[in-house]
Amino acid sequence: MSLGALSTSAIPVLELPVCLSDLYDTAPYAQALRAQSSSGGRRASLRIRWVSQPGRLHKHVKKKDVFTVRILLACGADIEERDVHGFTPLHHAADSGDNQTCKLLMDRGANVDSKDSAGRTPLSYGVEKGNTESCQLLMDRDADVDSKDSAGRTPVSYAAGGASYQCFVICGILLDRGATVDSTDSAGRTPLSYAAEKGHSGSCQLLIDRGANVELKDSAGRTPLSYAAEQGRTGFREILMDRGAHADVDSKDSAGRTPLFYAVEQGHTEFCGVLLDKGVDVNSTG
Repeated sequence: MSLGALSTSAIPVLELPVCLSDLYDTAPYAQALRAQSSSGGRRASLRIRWVSQPGRLHKHVKKKDVFTVRILLACGADIEERDVHGFTPLHHAADSGDNQTCKLLMDRGANVDSKDSAGRTPLSYGVEKGNTESCQLLMDRDADVDSKDSAGRTPVSYAAGGASYQCFVICGILLDRGATVDSTDSAGRTPLSYAAEKGHSGSCQLLIDRGANVELKDSAGRTPLSYAAEQGRTGFREILMDRGAHADVDSKDSAGRTPLFYAVEQGHTEFCGVLLDKGVDVNSTG
């Protein structure tokens, strides 16, 4: 369809209440041509009066249909409309890594720090999905790198807990942009705690290199080493106990349990061996 038919600068103007599907066929264009003919040859244009339907903008953002999104915005669609989860269109674009739509929405004034019903921002979802370019676009528009959701988690917390290499890359970018390395959530857990639990050695090393505290305890009194022991992450020996980190192998949580207790309880014999090699107190297991 020729977008020339959508010009609103000429007289006379033919106003048509059209649905979105009309924009993909020839009906509006043909009606504009008929209006031009009936007006004695003068150029006619088409002013579209959009018939609002809740969720329409969200639908086409999720489909990555940037053309339709552009048309809907031009017709007055609410750029901050929320779905049942409190998502705005920008949340969906960041979550799916649709960089073109992300840029379009921000160019049109979308709030980069809007929060959904869980208190999460578009950046938070982009980070969790490892959508590096989308995250950079959001940060270039001054998205808050330390914004906390309802659980108190920040974007760097999700990056540290992410499984992909892209999450590791984004973790470094967030820290470069000033994200707090030891931000604590509502359970007192830090990004390092999540990285240790998930077994992401690269993110662990990155966080420690940026000054993360290996002894910082959460609300249950647990350290990152405690979570690594529970999951049997033997690869963290050098990261958490060597290389200058020197995590306390006998650190007790609020229930008096040590990393050795968790390793024994879960049957991680190799990790038990690592702890024994470090001189752990076998009589202090909770």
